[in-house]
Amino acid sequence: MKRIFASLAALGLAGALLISGCGINAKENLIKVSQGEGIELGYGNFVARLMQAQYDASYRSYYGDRYWTTDMSGKGKTLEQQVKETVADSLKQQYVARQHAADFNISISEEESKKIGEAADKFLAANSEEAVRQLGAERDYVVRFFEDQYYYYHVEQALEGQADTTVSDEEANQKKFSYVKFAFQSTDSSTGKTSQVTEEQKAELMKQAKTLSTSADFDTTAKQMKQTVQTANYGKSDVGDKSYKLPQAVLTALEGMEVGKVSDVVTVDNDGYYVLRLDSLSDADATAAKKKTLENKKKTEHAEEVFKQWENEDGMTLNEAAWSKVKFNSLFQTKGQKLKNQSGTNSGSKGASS
Repeated sequence: MKRIFASLAALGLAGALLISGCGINAKENLIKVSQGEGIELGYGNFVARLMQAQYDASYRSYYGDRYWTTDMSGKGKTLEQQVKETVADSLKQQYVARQHAADFNISISEEESKKIGEAADKFLAANSEEAVRQLGAERDYVVRFFEDQYYYYHVEQALEGQADTTVSDEEANQKKFSYVKFAFQSTDSSTGKTSQVTEEQKAELMKQAKTLSTSADFDTTAKQMKQTVQTANYGKSDVGDKSYKLPQAVLTALEGMEVGKVSDVVTVDNDGYYVLRLDSLSDADATAAKKKTLENKKKTEHAEEVFKQWENEDGMTLNEAAWSKVKFNSLFQTKGQKLKNQSGTNSGSKGASS
């Protein structure tokens, strides 16, 4: 918690470039609950704009003044929409965490309350009046934010401590393999730009891949081809996991292979040709690391399930009409932050209008 307090208190903002004028009614109900007052729009706006300010401090220098209206993930949503969804989810979790804190004997002591007040004062003093106005950073909101962070952190820790973290040896086991990828993209060393290889080049890559797949010495042949042999691990939990770093076709090809054997050429559309060698049925270090990862995942999943259960019990609903009034159409910059104008040159610490 000290890290959270310190990082926010140190977020010195030079102010917004534009006054948003969005006509927000701070007392309007943003997140409704079946019993109780829920969360008002003014507080939700403050948390959302605070998140925006942290993004602006980190990314605005690189992406310019219009990145909030850009689909940065390729999922059909602007960055503003994605961040607001995250904020809304966090507001719900923090609300129910505060409501259930007493169930775990969690409370804020007088000493901790004093530290929170000091952190809130430090945050307000570190930022310009304009930035504070744009954030909607009333002292009560800042104090509430720190309190919500406190309750959420400690309740989450308590829930994770209740989780069943049993992971079987089979579930954690990690096999080790080597592979060479003959990529369908080439990179221009002078410009750094990538482009798709031609059909003629692709045919040559297939020829090399077939040579490697039938070679008696995988490593030496790859070296002669000036190809890099890479190593990786995988296990039961990685099969079917879309977040795994390599295509699932690679894991499918590895299943059933014998240690030391080299695969046929594995073709992955729009990606490349792969040639694989299974090196070990169990990598001790990778297995131990995977077991820890899976244990932590079970903790996180358990806490998420309970938070969601509490949200459902409270009948929490988001007022979409009110939430749509929160817009990131005025930008923040940290004091002394160097920004780029539309031509890509530095515009100094004052920034350029969006």
